[in-house]
Amino acid sequence: MSIRRKPTEAQKKRIREAIAEELKPEVMAATRAQVAAMRAAKKQTLARQALDLLLAEKERQSVSLAQLKQRCGIARGNLSKLWNDPDPNATLATIERIAEAMGVKVCLTLTRRC
Repeated sequence: MSIRRKPTEAQKKRIREAIAEELKPEVMAATRAQVAAMRAAKKQTLARQALDLLLAEKERQSVSLAQLKQRCGIARGNLSKLWNDPDPNATLATIERIAEAMGVKVCLTLTRRC
């Protein structure tokens, strides 16, 4: 069992100052900007790429979420989450189900890396 030491008054003061600094609006804005830049730089997952293509097809066909729900049987809330989540956890089966409901086909190609 490890014994945890209590911080000294000087350490408590430094902690309070660090928290106060992090809560400043300009620091919070800079942090948000960094997070957004990191997310933008992050390579999109295959699921996100497929869902982006399906969303474009949905808009091209002018299909509403309610109509898509009727066609594929996936709840509107779940469809909305798939469209809006930057890193969706969608299975291939779900992607195929949505594609089939819109009359398109999902095709995968595997190639060896050079």
